[in-house]
Amino acid sequence: MTQVTNAAQSDRWWVPPVLRLVALAAALGAAAGVLVIVFTSVETPKASELINDYGYLGVAIGAFGDSFGLPSSGEIVLLLASAGAAAATSHFSLPVVIAVAWAFAVLGDACAFLIGRVAGPRILHRFGVHEDSSVHQFMARYGTRAVVVSRLIAGIRTKVAIISGSTEMSLIRYIVADGIGAAIWAVTVGLLGYIFSRSVQRLVDGFGSSSGLLGSAAIVVVGLGAIFLAVRYVLSHRPAMPEPSDAPAPTVAPH
Repeated sequence: MTQVTNAAQSDRWWVPPVLRLVALAAALGAAAGVLVIVFTSVETPKASELINDYGYLGVAIGAFGDSFGLPSSGEIVLLLASAGAAAATSHFSLPVVIAVAWAFAVLGDACAFLIGRVAGPRILHRFGVHEDSSVHQFMARYGTRAVVVSRLIAGIRTKVAIISGSTEMSLIRYIVADGIGAAIWAVTVGLLGYIFSRSVQRLVDGFGSSSGLLGSAAIVVVGLGAIFLAVRYVLSHRPAMPEPSDAPAPTVAPH
């Protein structure tokens, strides 16, 4: 009877890890639902309102919020502020706009990196992703370039910041790489807004559309990664198969 019970339990080895994943998904879904309710019920200021009402502080809020994953668009805020700097009567200065956007973009990315550093390694280890994994090897070899490039892509920069912290990239190495990427981002977008200030709304619409598409693509990639980790986590709980015995079967002497 005991052997039958043990055999039944071994056949259901996948049930506990799946239940833990379901509980985790429910908790994350509840947290996401609360955030959706908060962001839909609280009226967040538009990019133009941030610029008109708060000036340089609006640029800082937009850059930090976009880098930190909050519902704001650093590109659009930077475009509008840079376009405003081109006006003769504007109180904006293009170098100051670019400098503020750069500083608070790096600060927001650093916050996302620290979140990954604090919570990421424990979560990755729980899912069977250790220091010798392909993710760690990729970040060790290409992490600097990945951070610089991802900093230029809305919807991806925050994910790479968290991954960089989770794989325990050096903070100094991350800040240097992110600072370079943020400088390229701030100068490029700032100059676009300044040079094409007369048609800035067309630029804003273009950035908004591309950001939405890239954000959706990033969500799909993150979802596929989560599925991979979940399957790996469940399979890591599979009981080890007993190794066949190499000892020869006992022979019965003839009577």
